[in-house]
Amino acid sequence: MEKIDVISIPFYKFKAESSLIKQVYDDVIKLNFEIENLDQNSFVYPNFYHEKLFSFFNDSINEFKNHIFKENLNFPIVDCWVNKYGRMNKLRKHKHSNSIICGLYYVTGHTNKQTSTIFEAENPWTFVNPNISSINLSVNNQNFMQSLKGEILPEEGTLVLFPPGLFHYMAPITKSNEFKYTIAFNTFVDGEISDSNSQILSIKSVSMQERFNK
Repeated sequence: MEKIDVISIPFYKFKAESSLIKQVYDDVIKLNFEIENLDQNSFVYPNFYHEKLFSFFNDSINEFKNHIFKENLNFPIVDCWVNKYGRMNKLRKHKHSNSIICGLYYVTGHTNKQTSTIFEAENPWTFVNPNISSINLSVNNQNFMQSLKGEILPEEGTLVLFPPGLFHYMAPITKSNEFKYTIAFNTFVDGEISDSNSQILSIKSVSMQERFNK
């Protein structure tokens, strides 16, 4: 028997210019962060907006969406925040259910594997459809019960776009005293999403840019 890997989940990576990378770093480290919660004891700065960085974000989103979505659709950034992680901080396992395209920008780069963002998807061979959840599968090889995982090591100035349905997290940092900074955002659809001439559904999403430039 030969195992072959046929399907993969593509992510899309973009690199900011060096001048923007430095400017964003200088601006981010001056922010007044809040403790996000006692469980992960990390720090967050909510409702973050940075005009030049968002221009880079929007250009990247548009370049990606033109390969997949219709021209009449836009995907404005509707939510954006900054995370700060230090020693013993972690990122809880979660996914972004209220988003279409998710973005993760690494303000700082690191070589410590503990700072990697881990992405996780259900193994389709052993994931039981909720509609038939009464079936109890007896799996001989426990490796098949594990989720499919991949990870990204932080690279300074890199933006990664990924599907919102993927779980992701970061294990506690125990071997470094450096701070890790990331900027995350959600997008939502803006425009007409119907293919019917008689039934047109139009959605208007309020972007972060609109909120800050009122």
